[in-house]
Amino acid sequence: MFRFFYNEDMKTLQELFESAFKKKLTVKGVFRVKKRVVLPLTLLLAAGVLSACGGNGPEQTSPAAPAASTTAEAPKNVALKFAIWGNDTHKKMYEDMIARFREKNPHISVEIMIIPFADYQQKLSIMQASKTAPDVVWLAERMIPQFLTAGQLLDVTALKADAAFKFDDVYPSTLELLSKDGNIYGIPFSTPPAMIYYNKTLFKEKGLATPTELYKQGKWNYDEFLKAAKALTDSSKGVYGTNFVRNGWGNWPDALQSVFNAYGADFLSKDGAKLTLNSKEGEQALDVFSGMIFKDKVHPKPGDQTTFDTGKIAMQKELFSYMGKAKAIKDFEWDIAPLPAGPAGTGTTMGYAGVVGMKDSKNPKEALEFIKPEFRKRIRMRWRSSRSGSTTVNKWEWDQRNFETNIHMGITP
Repeated sequence: MFRFFYNEDMKTLQELFESAFKKKLTVKGVFRVKKRVVLPLTLLLAAGVLSACGGNGPEQTSPAAPAASTTAEAPKNVALKFAIWGNDTHKKMYEDMIARFREKNPHISVEIMIIPFADYQQKLSIMQASKTAPDVVWLAERMIPQFLTAGQLLDVTALKADAAFKFDDVYPSTLELLSKDGNIYGIPFSTPPAMIYYNKTLFKEKGLATPTELYKQGKWNYDEFLKAAKALTDSSKGVYGTNFVRNGWGNWPDALQSVFNAYGADFLSKDGAKLTLNSKEGEQALDVFSGMIFKDKVHPKPGDQTTFDTGKIAMQKELFSYMGKAKAIKDFEWDIAPLPAGPAGTGTTMGYAGVVGMKDSKNPKEALEFIKPEFRKRIRMRWRSSRSGSTTVNKWEWDQRNFETNIHMGITP
């Protein structure tokens, strides 16, 4: 159960989202790339000319040429495959979108493929290698470098000239990860920040100040976070004070990145040429994370799959897009708060997802046509109303009025 938000809380969350974009923030993590490759779209041209001529004999009336048909040739039927991860909410939202899309494009059918996130990149790589990849796919931030640097994504730069997209309304920083050498290879649709979801019921039972209360007092830092985690851990009941791992331990870089950022550390130097974990800041950050698991035992060990919705995790690091799943929790009361601050700040990281066309698609023109609705306002409105938990890359949705009535965030005026 969750009550979200008072005006003061709403302002805090809005500032969190807006500051990320206005600071020209790029997705920070282990995976960084600079970008390249061009795939122009083809134009179909057709023209017909009929002519007639007479001989030297007596003037004759030539038979009239048959009138050219004014009926345009019907486009051929095309079947696209579209791969996503996620849940039934995402699928239902896209089924509705596809139905709207087909009203104007009845010759294009779209089959949705749902692939579990943990297997998504590997399975997509195998399909790409065997020339069986879908025409259009979702890609998360850690997946994009592999396919972009290999030249396997469709160039969608031409969409900038499409008035329906209104690219000026898009935060430029959200396009950087899908751009290379001035060209664009996909459309971002969600950039959710990481935050702490906490079991409010457990905090009440222990009589502890909640992360939200500590944040409002300016005391929400790693010292207070670790104190709370220790107090909330109960090994006899299998309850852990915290968990920073999302989507399985294969995603360990994501778990570490927020802590590293908060302590001013990083995996690599800015040019990617040098390991920097052996810096003073890196050692501090590793000690904190390692200590949570092996010293204080407030965090699940590698391999432990305990999840927040079981009620056995007091404070879970998750993306804002987890909101859709969190809303299904009925067994305890929960709330959200920013990540705790370290010596270098909160170290907030962001998730990222974009929709891309695959270069080897047999139907690139139709794939591009299907990608188009991602940015259109009416589709974003449908996405919002689906309560999918996505966040936007469009400035108009951060208008105060739109923000306060954005029901997919669970916000009510």
